[in-house]
Amino acid sequence: MSVTARIPPVVTRAAVGVYVLWLLAVVLAIAGRYTPFPTLPGVEAGVLVGVLCFTAVGTVQLLRRAARWFSRRVSRL
Repeated sequence: MSVTARIPPVVTRAAVGVYVLWLLAVVLAIAGRYTPFPTLPGVEAGVLVGVLCFTAVGTVQLLRRAARWFSRRVSRL
């Protein structure tokens, strides 16, 4: 069974929604920095929180993948 088959659709929709909001915050931060468009309060903090979350999720995925690879290598010995 794949990982995506075990994730409820509500969680997937929520994750996609949060990702879209983060992309909007990134666009607003760039627009506030390089154009006369004013920077809205909370945009930079939202971008930072998103980056930290993506980094944490990526780190966990990398560690899980490395642990599976290591356990397969050890079980062959």
